[in-house]
Amino acid sequence: MPEWLWTVHTVKEKGEQKVAEDTVTIIEPSPYVSTCERVAQDCREKVAIHRLLQQPEEEQCIPDWFKSKKRKVQSESPMEDAVHETLMQWSEVSRQNMPMVDKWDFPLQRRTFAPEVVDMLEASFTEGKKWTQIERQQLINMTGLTREQLQKWRDNRKRVGPPKKTRSYLTDAQYERLLEVYHHDGRMSIPLEEREQLSTELGISREKLRLWIKSHSSRGEVTRKRKNVYSCKTEQK
Repeated sequence: MPEWLWTVHTVKEKGEQKVAEDTVTIIEPSPYVSTCERVAQDCREKVAIHRLLQQPEEEQCIPDWFKSKKRKVQSESPMEDAVHETLMQWSEVSRQNMPMVDKWDFPLQRRTFAPEVVDMLEASFTEGKKWTQIERQQLINMTGLTREQLQKWRDNRKRVGPPKKTRSYLTDAQYERLLEVYHHDGRMSIPLEEREQLSTELGISREKLRLWIKSHSSRGEVTRKRKNVYSCKTEQK
């Protein structure tokens, strides 16, 4: 479709901007345009068409210069009305002749697979074992994915390690019991012979008990900010 260059010359009379002359020029495409420039122009046209189709019906045919907020007062000049009417007609003809934009014309973006597809891929995934040609073809037929998508998913899946361990907090009952044993008879410690029984009673490991004693001994008597294991809210004790 040829490009139209609309040029409007205006003059200022008695404080008003009026149209004095207008010209229309058809810009002929150069036969020496490089392939890269053509591809870039096609992409820009597709994006512009896509944005234009997303606009409301009543705004698709209005030129940008006519919708400018700088035009505070519309002139009643017959020449300007004729220009506007001509542009409206050309815009309507251009919109009707525009090809429909296919979503596959745009570059591919990152997509998430359907849950059932992920389940089939996970069931067929085995660490350290590659898919055979038959297994790969069966997955392509069942999932509808391409060979490159399958290989990319497998490469990403192999990089996924075991789930990270979340930090566990002591409950209020466990904390109070530790304080009771720690301050028993003012000793400010827990003997080694009592730690095995205490860890079994509270359901915590010996290592966690040792770290708690070390941390509590180093910081002394300070105000503790506890994190409720159920509501996950920080409260002051």
